[in-house]
Order: sequence, then C-alpha cells, then structure tokens
Amino acid sequence: MLLATLGEGDSMGVINLFDPDKACATAICRNSGLVWTLSRDELNTFLTTDPAAGVAVLRGLLSQVSKLIRRM
Repeated sequence: MLLATLGEGDSMGVINLFDPDKACATAICRNSGLVWTLSRDELNTFLTTDPAAGVAVLRGLLSQVSKLIRRM
C-alpha cells in the first residue's frame, strides 16, 4: 500500500525520533536523492544544548508529522 509520495524537502521517519518502536513502513527511492539521518540521541543532545533552536526544530518536526497525518 502506498502511504505517501515525498518530494524535495520532505522528511520521513519523524515519528521514530519520539517513539522507539519498530518502523511500520518501508521506503523505496525511485530517483537519486540525499538522505540525512538524525538519531534520537543526537536530537536530545541538540535540544539540551540549544533549547531555543530546539523549540524551532520541534515545531518543524511536528508540522511534518501533522502534514503526513492529514495526507493519510
């Protein structure tokens, strides 16, 4: 089942930054692309180091999750 088609600037797997359970989907890349990863530990370190920037990042992540939920 196709859950989403992502394009430039989109993100995936955001939920796993907050929920350590196993991922529930597989991604297939149809074209070349650049993948950036961020572990939960890296996110926690960033949030602790710079709380003001962390709030902005969390807002962005929540926005991405909201968009994905609305699409589904």
